[in-house]
Amino acid sequence: MIVVKRSEVGTEKFFDTLIMTGFTDQLEKLAFLVTEDDGGTHTSWKCSATVKIKSKSYGFDIDLPYNDKDDIVWRGQLDADWFRNQRIASANFGQVELSFELQ
Repeated sequence: MIVVKRSEVGTEKFFDTLIMTGFTDQLEKLAFLVTEDDGGTHTSWKCSATVKIKSKSYGFDIDLPYNDKDDIVWRGQLDADWFRNQRIASANFGQVELSFELQ
């Protein structure tokens, strides 16, 4: 989580953190959520994924936490190739511009 104060809106903020490990060739899509933290009751965005290996399907569910008064700025799926095909992947997510770098 990164906190951006009102006085910092419109300025660039550096946030050096590990988002995930094990970025393998089998990975096709990533779930991603950007919220504006406005407090409230804890809730979550429920996601699920299924993979097929040798004609057998395996799945899992995950809950991405946020507060019910939060504004969802952007949520959706990111294609793994979008990350792989760029040294630094940048895009607008709602009103937030983000850049990602694979290392």
